[in-house]
Amino acid sequence: MRPTRRGRWLFLLTRGSFIAYVIALFTATHWPNLEIDVPLERPDLLAHAGAFGLFTALLLATGWLGRPLSARAILLATVAGVCVSAVNEASQGLPQVRRTVDPSDLWANLVGVGIVTVGAAVLAVVVRLRRGPRQDNTPSAVHDPAEETEQTFLTHARTFAVLTMGSRVLGLARDAVIAGVLGASAVASSFFTAFVIPNVFRRLFGEGALTAAFIPEYTRLSRDDPGAAARFASLTTAALTVLLGSFVILVEIALGIVLMTLSPESSSHDVVVLTMVMLPFMPLVCVTALLGAMLQVHGRFAAQAGAPIILNALLITAATSTGIILGWSMPSIAMALAVAVTVAGVLQLLWCLLDLQGIAGWTRDTTDARPRLMRMLRQMIPVLIGLGTVQIGVLIDAVIAGLPVVMGTPEGERLVLGGEGGLEYPLDTASAAVLYFGQRLYQLPLGVFAVAIATAVFPALSRAADSPERFRATLRFGLRTSLFIAVPSAVGLALVAGPLVRAVYGTGGGEANTAGLSPDDAARVWFVLLAYTPAIIAASITQVLTRAFYACDDMRTPMRIGVVIVGCNIVLNLLLIWPFAEAGLAIATSITAWGQTLALAIYSRRRLHTLRVDGGKPAPLLDAGVFRSVALTLSTTGAMALVVLGVGLLWTLDTSTRAGSAALLGAQVASGGGAFLLICILLKRPEAMALIRRNPRGMNGKESSR
Repeated sequence: MRPTRRGRWLFLLTRGSFIAYVIALFTATHWPNLEIDVPLERPDLLAHAGAFGLFTALLLATGWLGRPLSARAILLATVAGVCVSAVNEASQGLPQVRRTVDPSDLWANLVGVGIVTVGAAVLAVVVRLRRGPRQDNTPSAVHDPAEETEQTFLTHARTFAVLTMGSRVLGLARDAVIAGVLGASAVASSFFTAFVIPNVFRRLFGEGALTAAFIPEYTRLSRDDPGAAARFASLTTAALTVLLGSFVILVEIALGIVLMTLSPESSSHDVVVLTMVMLPFMPLVCVTALLGAMLQVHGRFAAQAGAPIILNALLITAATSTGIILGWSMPSIAMALAVAVTVAGVLQLLWCLLDLQGIAGWTRDTTDARPRLMRMLRQMIPVLIGLGTVQIGVLIDAVIAGLPVVMGTPEGERLVLGGEGGLEYPLDTASAAVLYFGQRLYQLPLGVFAVAIATAVFPALSRAADSPERFRATLRFGLRTSLFIAVPSAVGLALVAGPLVRAVYGTGGGEANTAGLSPDDAARVWFVLLAYTPAIIAASITQVLTRAFYACDDMRTPMRIGVVIVGCNIVLNLLLIWPFAEAGLAIATSITAWGQTLALAIYSRRRLHTLRVDGGKPAPLLDAGVFRSVALTLSTTGAMALVVLGVGLLWTLDTSTRAGSAALLGAQVASGGGAFLLICILLKRPEAMALIRRNPRGMNGKESSR
């Protein structure tokens, strides 16, 4: 529908105001020695939050990003607000400006962006609920999965990756803020140990077991019988809500009983309290994952990929307002963060419900859905183990690293196993925080690219399961694309690990509110990150191979492999923490990740019926096109590595500060990434062309052999 004349004039006025405001904003923030004289302790922080909150609101109002209250516009405005905030603050460090870069100003900028993001999302939910269900016939509302070919999966992968990248960038800002206000203290370890339970469930269900078990059945029903699909989805959503809600209530009662036996001054008391506050996030995020799976089948990936932006924005707001602006104590900051997690779960659920309106139907008539639900639950158990090996490993790592705070060990002391005179535990009260900070950096490429490719290729594999030739072409192209992204990501992350840790978390000391990590803690995070990088390649391949088994209704093979891998991971964890401390947990993860990948590759030829040629002979998983693609990826990555190392050797500016490390990091990423992309374009790599083109090709068998 075309806008009215009044609407066009309003948009023109809004856009003109936005342009004028941006000019005024950059002028004011770069005016030399500008001071604000009002009776407040830090008036500049309030000014920064208000200025960039208004920037985000005006950008939404211009309509340049789409309808102002659409999910797409809110997500893009948030990403733009975060990027402009960072550029604005970093540019104030130029000598010509004669101002300084202050991290607290950046956090205040992000608070303003976060407040507007959450406010716009809530307003969008309210407006949509008042309007009622959509009655239009837009393609999104009547999308037929059968009409979508496997060649479009890269389009969905790009959408998922771009939105996830925005979420992860905001997540890095979130972790930087939390590191600034809590450091690697015992309070930080208590919070991350408590947060790992709902967070692992988010990853396990949102990126794994629930969607992997639900999508094939819902895809078939949506194509053949939309009414049956609505009944199946309604019963599954209701059953999941009741089951997980009851589980949370029982666990809360048990934790309440445990809490009465603990001393209020101990770190174990803090862990239990924070866990109780954040535990409702678990059922909320699991139901959100189910709704996101429904949206995926209908060709909509934006809401689920962008939902973590709400969590990150709320955590940034909570950490900045309580830790930097209000100056609360560390335990109070941790409690504010825990409350923000649960509130984010509610908003994420409303976000996906909003996007589902008019697309999927809900009904109380579930007469024929129960057998399908029971079959899905039976399938979900092996899927939970097979696809969730990485997340189960994360949970085990968190328990081992968090044992000192769970046992109430005083900060700065070591846990002694077996009482006085017993064996000294190799990890301390900072280990859980150090491990978490390292995991967050290694999961950036894993969560953005590996999960995006696997999530988008899964429906294509499910639709091609009855056609061996199409299945092989789709799987091979998925593997090629995963390796094309994972190999340079892992190598690049290893090369820039040092400046990345210093730029994100700082090395200001270890005390108080904006200090960041101490130099020793930063070095520990760097070692953990370096140990994790090999797992990026293995986990990327595993994500695709595991979904290939599920697309062929083989849930048991990945489960059996996963059980063995989890057992090996526990043994290696307990062995490697003694010589390598918390980095031993990361080394164990990388070793077992590669073991799982090799096992899946070996069993794929034996178990997958779609990897057989005429006559029943096993077809090779990797053909000549895959080997050529891998060889080109390795050589191009080697050239990229030389460029990154060269920039590091030639760099002469000070890198001991956060700003200096950020400058080196930016130079290395820009030069290395630019060199990699340029070589790929010159070689006309089909993976690069497919990711760049709007209508990608490459899974039709001909491209596969190029």
